[in-house]
Amino acid sequence: MNSKILFSGLLVFIFSASNFLFGQCPTGFVTFTSQSQIDNFIIDYPNCTEINGTLRIEEAVSGEITNLNGLSQIIRVENLRILNNAALTNLNGLNNLTAVTDGDTYGRLYIIGNQSLQNLSGLESLEEVSQDLRIIQNPILSSIEGLESLSSTTAHILIEENPSLTSLMGLTNLTSADGIHITDNDLLYNLNGLNNITELGDLRIIANQNLINLEGLNNLVTVGEEGIEIYSNPSLESFDGFESLVSSGDFYLSGNTAVTNLEGFSNLTTSLGSFGIVNAPLLTSLNGLENLTNVFLLYFEGNYLLNDISALSNIDINTPLYELVIHGSPELAICDYPNICEYLNDPANEAIIYDNAQGCNTREEILQDCGLLNNNENLAENNFSIYPNPTLNNFTISGIENGEVRITDSRGRVLKRITLGKDETSLNGLTEGVYFINITNEKGSVTKQVIKI
Repeated sequence: MNSKILFSGLLVFIFSASNFLFGQCPTGFVTFTSQSQIDNFIIDYPNCTEINGTLRIEEAVSGEITNLNGLSQIIRVENLRILNNAALTNLNGLNNLTAVTDGDTYGRLYIIGNQSLQNLSGLESLEEVSQDLRIIQNPILSSIEGLESLSSTTAHILIEENPSLTSLMGLTNLTSADGIHITDNDLLYNLNGLNNITELGDLRIIANQNLINLEGLNNLVTVGEEGIEIYSNPSLESFDGFESLVSSGDFYLSGNTAVTNLEGFSNLTTSLGSFGIVNAPLLTSLNGLENLTNVFLLYFEGNYLLNDISALSNIDINTPLYELVIHGSPELAICDYPNICEYLNDPANEAIIYDNAQGCNTREEILQDCGLLNNNENLAENNFSIYPNPTLNNFTISGIENGEVRITDSRGRVLKRITLGKDETSLNGLTEGVYFINITNEKGSVTKQVIKI
């Protein structure tokens, strides 16, 4: 064979192989720790547009990575982690990125601990994050604008510990998500930016120091089984913003010490789990819950000014309502609403009622006001005692010979069940703390506190 032809063929092979090797994308776990690695990416992989693996951008030397311009051809990556880069001010360079996904349900975008990141400029083309979007601990991030192209395919969104964040504008085109968690964002005062969301899997709003209302959730209609937790937001005055909400899983509203009313729940009809309001010391009534009819567990604890629960009069006890907990409301004296009377009149229905005003301080007082209990037939608190109290584990109940004993925590959750005269009375398996001993028999129900040390 002609040597020139052989040589020419070899050159073509080498050139083609070179293009193949340098024109494809790296796979697996790809890490950039320096600016030069990012700058050289477009040179080393000029035709790379999709990375089937995890791309991690985390500098080895503080201040080393200043821009992401070398990644401008990337349109898809399975996972993207932008972590702990001290000098990175924005995400320009990712302007062509449209998806963080494996093409199915897996795909995570983490933007965490970037000391100088001011905004998310550069993500304007991003349409999909299929599993998790986490924006956490970026101390001077003031805006998340740049996420406007995100669609409803985004799963869980966590926005946590961004002390300079003032707005959620940037999520305006999102209509649903598996969950949204907004936690420890000190300058956030409302939730504007979530205005088009109609459906969520769960919602957590926790410890946002200056959040005053929930405006921005005005179109939210349903929340799934995992429900809603809103707690420790000390400036939250109302639940305004929830006016479109019709149903949810569990509700846990606790430690929102500035809340004065529940009017934002005016269209809520269904809680597919428990509905609890704990430690709202300025709340005087439950007005706003008039349309709530279906719920499995109701509990109200530590609401010191609460004096009106008439809004509960439409609760359907046959939904079924499994448990009613009312305690720590020393101004509450009227509880004898027909549905509550009917519920409490069945000894099999669980209830924990104490530390309220006379008339609403025990199950028996309420039944007496309902006209359903003779004074001589009730089970009174002074009929029995618990000792030793505090206890290391075992305790004795005296004064009552039979009945079912339920041991509950401060949220009303039943931790143990004991039958008097049959089972050992102990706090075995429970940690140190305060528990409540509720005894129910044919004469009624009564509750006392016990402390495990």
